[in-house]
Amino acid sequence: MTRELVIELARLLDQKMAKDISVLYIEKLTTIASYFIILTAQSDRQMGALKDTIEEFMFKNGIEEKNTEGNAHSSWLLLDYGDAAIHIFTNESREFYDLDHIWKDAEKIDF
Repeated sequence: MTRELVIELARLLDQKMAKDISVLYIEKLTTIASYFIILTAQSDRQMGALKDTIEEFMFKNGIEEKNTEGNAHSSWLLLDYGDAAIHIFTNESREFYDLDHIWKDAEKIDF
């Protein structure tokens, strides 16, 4: 997945009212992915809508989903697209897992 597509997706999620979006370039720190997109959903309903938005965006761009962990009713949803891992959290889960701090050495991408 290209940096441009990652930025385009982040902008789309911002338009869908996702909160506190972080886009991290992690390729130099790990082999699990090139990018993390971390965002917060305000409700189960919004989490489901954000998931649908991501899946539609990836499908339109020919990017195949590798794995999904959690669902719209859980406090953390992970969508794995190989080069990009997208984490959708509730407020409480985001604070608890604190991926932004764990990956603080990653390059932050402005979008």
